[in-house]
Amino acid sequence: MEEQTTKEVMDRYFKRMGAGEDFSDCYTSDLTWTTFDDGTHVQGPRQVRKYLLALHENMVDARTRKLIFTDSSAYLEGDCADSSTDGINRLAYCVAYDVTDDKITAMRCYGAIGHLAPKLSRAGSVV
Repeated sequence: MEEQTTKEVMDRYFKRMGAGEDFSDCYTSDLTWTTFDDGTHVQGPRQVRKYLLALHENMVDARTRKLIFTDSSAYLEGDCADSSTDGINRLAYCVAYDVTDDKITAMRCYGAIGHLAPKLSRAGSVV
């Protein structure tokens, strides 16, 4: 897969997300999301979409600083206001996306944002 193909997949994903559309069709059926800060692991397109929507509600003033594409990966570097400090501090994070063909297969978040994450049930769905 070429870098341009990865860019097209990610552009479509962010466009759908930004428009408030159902972006879960950009994922494979076995998609995984992992937050390394708190060990959160979510699997499945609908579950990950629901998790990300809830997470984004807690990420006040989120900003993308850099988006990098490779043949089968994308990396988003960003930051957001830490709502637990009334926005005084900012939290840096990086999300790594694995892309195969025209779908996102896995996402991993690095950074101290675990306390912003929504609560999950034992089954791994947003409570």
